[in-house]
Order: sequence, then structure tokens, then C-alpha cells
Amino acid sequence: RPVAKPAARALAAGLIVGLPAWLFGFETMMLWRPLSRLTLEVVGFLLQLTGQEVVSNPEELIIGTPTYHVFIAEPCSGYEGIGLITVMLGFYLFYFRKSLRFPNALLLVPIGIALIWIANGVRIASLIGVGTWISPEIAEGGFHSAAGWLLFCMITLALVAVSRQSAWFTRDAVPRGRGSFRTPEGAYLLPLLFLIAATLATGLFTVDFDYLYPARILAPLIPLWLFRSYYRELRWSFSWVPIALGIVVLGLWITLEPEPTPEANATIPNALAEMPRAAALIWLTARVLGSTIGVPIAEELAFRGYLLRRLIDKDFTAVPPNQFTLFSFLVSSVAFGVLHGRWIAGILAGMIYAAAQYKRGKVSDAIVAHAVTNGLLAAYVLAFGAWHFW
Repeated sequence: RPVAKPAARALAAGLIVGLPAWLFGFETMMLWRPLSRLTLEVVGFLLQLTGQEVVSNPEELIIGTPTYHVFIAEPCSGYEGIGLITVMLGFYLFYFRKSLRFPNALLLVPIGIALIWIANGVRIASLIGVGTWISPEIAEGGFHSAAGWLLFCMITLALVAVSRQSAWFTRDAVPRGRGSFRTPEGAYLLPLLFLIAATLATGLFTVDFDYLYPARILAPLIPLWLFRSYYRELRWSFSWVPIALGIVVLGLWITLEPEPTPEANATIPNALAEMPRAAALIWLTARVLGSTIGVPIAEELAFRGYLLRRLIDKDFTAVPPNQFTLFSFLVSSVAFGVLHGRWIAGILAGMIYAAAQYKRGKVSDAIVAHAVTNGLLAAYVLAFGAWHFW
């Protein structure tokens, strides 16, 4: 009941914005041919700036370098991005119409359209660059689709953020330097969001094996340092209970793991064998430290420290960590399982980590239980070559 009404409003707002955005993306398909030619010219110009020889066939909408080229298909022409950002910014203008300055704020729409189209050209030029200088597999794997969505989110959110701080766009603009981003929500959520962002960023340049994994463990350190004063309430102290529960989760995780394919189990050792020994050692060290320390802290702060309590009361800081409701217990555990892609094992793990927190009313106990699971799992992977767990 405490979350039903705001959740329903949020879902309704998502449908109101998302469905028209999706439909309008298709309606702008008529722009495909002219936009494809313009995109071709922009990409060619950007490639020339790098000093590369440009190979272009305007009639076939093909452009690239002598060693790698692409076809400017419909989704690559930029019309989908134009449709999406038009609806998103249109909804933003409507929803905040009382605080925005009109007609000034209307300029956000053409600015957004121009930026999203230019960004699409930059994405394609970068794609060709990755395919030419790094690897065609990487270009066509993670980079091809993920880069577009990352740029769309960055541009949309940046326009909203800038407009909220600009007195030219907004009546109640918050001057830069006023207020603080260091909120309790940020303390508990940003470590995981930074980890996810780093995962998306490194995924742009990887296919099967993430060579850039060490960057993932560095990203959460930024918010953890900035919000360090908030973590005093974790109240660390020793107990055998979270350790025992962490071992239980390990047993469940290993038992419920489906039989791996030979290819899945060979990806990491094959990649490490091709790396210099020092680089392989750094990667393994980062993998162990990241899964044993970084991931448990980031995930438990978000799921048990924040979500478990936020589902009880909007002011989650007023909710004791050991306060139990069946709704918050189940929803936070299911969300944890969904994030990990292994529903049964993930949901059970989320429930057990929540139980570790309930026992003494400490978020730190959930972190310890999670760290024990991941630390022992890392030892199991290294000892028995069960690389598919990573």
C-alpha cells in the first residue's frame, strides 16, 4: 500500500511517454533516405578529420575505410533518435510547464534533435574507427548498439539537467553550487549505478571477454569516497551468522548452476593465455577484488540498504534495517535475482542476504554474507577451473 499509488503513477507516466516515443520513432521513418545521405556526409567528414582514407558509395549508402565499411541502414540514419528525443523532451516541457520559461524552453527540442543527430554521426564514425583500428568483432558486437543508447541517455539527461540550472530556461532554477548532491539516496544507490555504468562502458569494447574489467572496480570507489560519511551507520562488528549464510548461498549458487558449455568454460582461460603474464595477473587480481569487495558493497547498499527499506517507507533512512515486511522482502529479492539473470538462485540469495541483515539489524552483515559467497566462489573458480561462474 505505501508504494502502490506512486508506483502506479510512475508506470502510467512511463506508458504515456514511452508508447508515443516508440510510435513516433516509426513515424519519422519517412526521413530515412534524406537523413541517411546527410549522415553519410557527416560520417565521411568526421573520418577525414582523422586522416583516414574514406571509401564512400552514396548510392548504396556505404561508407568506411579501405579495411572496414558499413551500410547506413534505416535505424542508423538517425530518425529513431529524433522521434524518441522529440517525445521525451515534449513530455518534459509539458510536465514541468509551470516552472519552465516559455517560449525559451521550446528551444530545447531543436537543440536536442540537432545533438542527437550529430551524436549518431559520431557513433557511426567511431564504429568505423573501432572496426578499422581495433576489431570488427568488437565494432559489430557491443559497440554497435550500446553506444547509441548511451549517447541518447547522456544527451537527454544533460539537457534536462542544464535546463534545471539555467534561469533562462527555468523560473526556479537552482544556481550552481547551491544545495548538495550528497543525499542518502545517492550514498546507497550511486556505487551500484557507477558499477553498472562502468560495465556498459567497458562492454562497448568487448565481445566475449572483458579485458577492461579492472576499470569496473575503480568506478564505485568514486561515490564510496564522496559519501564516506554516510557509511558510519553501517556499524561493522564480527558475527558468525553472515559468514554461515554466505556459505549457504555459495552452496545454492553452485548447485543450481546449469551445466556449462565447453565454450563458456574456455573463454576466460583462453583469453588469459593470450595476454602477457603481468596483464593476466592484474586482471585476475582485479576480478577477485571486484567480486569479493566491490560488488558486494555496491549491490547490498542498493538492494538491502536502500530498496528493502524504501519499499516500506519513502524516508528509507527512518526504517530500521531489521524491520520486516513480506512485500519488501519479496520484491527486493526478486529484483536482485532479475539483475543477476539467474532467477531462482538470485532470488534465494537475495532472501538469505536479507535474513543476514534482519538478524542483527545491520546492512554490514548483508555485505559480509555477500562478500563471503563471492570470495569463496572466486576460490572455487581458481581451484577447480570453473570459469563459467565468472
